[in-house]
Amino acid sequence: MWGTLLQTDANRGDPVAAQILSYAVAKAHPATAPLPESMTVKLQLGGFRVAILPPDCNGREEMIRTACKTANADPVFLTVPQFGSHQVFNARNFPVAIQAVSDERFICSYLVPNDGDEALKRYLREGGTLIVCQHATAFGYEMVYQAGKWKSRSPQRFASMAFELGFETAMGFEKPDAPTSLQLTNDGRKLWLDLPQALAMDYLSDQRWRSLIPYRSSAARRFTPLAYLNRPDGSHYPGLAAAMIDFQDSEFGGARLFYLWGNMVEGTVGEKMLAGCLRRVQTNPVTQFHRRPPP
Repeated sequence: MWGTLLQTDANRGDPVAAQILSYAVAKAHPATAPLPESMTVKLQLGGFRVAILPPDCNGREEMIRTACKTANADPVFLTVPQFGSHQVFNARNFPVAIQAVSDERFICSYLVPNDGDEALKRYLREGGTLIVCQHATAFGYEMVYQAGKWKSRSPQRFASMAFELGFETAMGFEKPDAPTSLQLTNDGRKLWLDLPQALAMDYLSDQRWRSLIPYRSSAARRFTPLAYLNRPDGSHYPGLAAAMIDFQDSEFGGARLFYLWGNMVEGTVGEKMLAGCLRRVQTNPVTQFHRRPPP
C-alpha cells in the first residue's frame, strides 16, 4: 500500500487502515506450520551449554569445539534468527556466549533496527558471561539486513558497541617491528596453568595489535588484568592483551566479560585459553540470577 495515504492531514488514513486490518484478520488462517529450522534449536536438559554467536567463525570452529570438549561444555553455533530470539538466546539457556567472529563485524540489525545490539545487552543484563575473542577490532563494523541482503558499514553511533558493552579497545600496530611475547599476570597464570611463560607470539596469522584499555576497578565493575603483550626487552606495549571484567553495581550487574585479543586465540593456544575461561565460569559461576528469564 502507498504509505503516504495513511498519513493524510484529514485523518482519512485511519479508517482505511482499520478496514485493511479488519480484512486481513478475517482472511487470516491459524498457523499450522512449525517455525523454520533456522528459528528453532533443540536443547538437551542439563549440561553446560555455550552459545557461539554469528555471523561466522571461519576456520575456528574445530578449535572452539575442542576447547568446549576439554571443559566439558556443549557448544551450540547459533544462526542469526536464533541469536535474535530471546526464547533461544538468553543467559539461562547459555551461561556463556562466545563472540569469536573471524573478522571485525557484528550483527547490529536484523528484523528491526539494533535488535542485535539489544540481544547482547539483554544477555549481559540477565547475568550471562560473554567471551570476546574477535579478530582485530572487536565490534568494529555493523552488519545490517536491508532489502534481503546483509550489508557491512562503519558504526553509526555516538559510542562504540564495545563501549556500550563495558570495555574499550585501542588501535596498535599493524605488524610488530620485533618479536613479541605474551606475559601473564598472576591472575592469568591461575587461569591458564598450561600456557608457557612467556609465550612467543610467532604463531599468529594476523599480527594486528588491538589492545584493551585498562580501567580502574570501581563499584560498577571489577577489572582483572590477565595478560600483557611484551617487547623483546620485557617492557609492555600499552594496554592489555586479556582481562576479565566482573560487572557489579551497574546495568549489567552480575554479568562477566572476558576480553582476549582475538588474534592470539588460534590453534592449541586458543583451545587452552577458551577452555581456561570456561572452567573459570564453571568453578566460579555468576551468582546473580534474578534478571534471568524463567525456565
